[in-house]
Amino acid sequence: MKNVIIYSSKHGFTEKCAEMLKEGLRDGSNLINLKDNPIIDLNDYQVIILGSSVYAGNIQKDMKEFINNNLKVLLEKNTGLFTCNMHKREEAEDQLKKVFPLELIERSFVVTFFGGGFDFSKMNFIEKQIVKKIVKVTENVENIEQENIKMMQEKINALV
Repeated sequence: MKNVIIYSSKHGFTEKCAEMLKEGLRDGSNLINLKDNPIIDLNDYQVIILGSSVYAGNIQKDMKEFINNNLKVLLEKNTGLFTCNMHKREEAEDQLKKVFPLELIERSFVVTFFGGGFDFSKMNFIEKQIVKKIVKVTENVENIEQENIKMMQEKINALV
């Protein structure tokens, strides 16, 4: 069974989490960054994992477009979803329900979040100011939800 992890990352945190997810999969997976490869033939895969960072309450635009363009196929496959953001657990779980289409969430075998991070070296001036003012963070921070990554790995491995 072929697996694929398709992700969209603005500053690299979601990419890091997607790589961590891939490391724990028995049969391995293809890892695809939507920014590098926006057209993917999903018919080649049986398990499809989609992950995106969340900014201003939305997943990345390229991920949103990818889902909209491939929703019919995604609903027929073993699909899993994850987000990366700095919300606390309850808020992050609530946000998941808002950023992905409801019918996709309902058909997905796993839906979770992997935490978030801020890397000031990868932000532009305006992004830095917003994070400092609104989030009250002034230095690099990372909060990876290891248990959620492990749980997703176990669910994927159970399918393959």
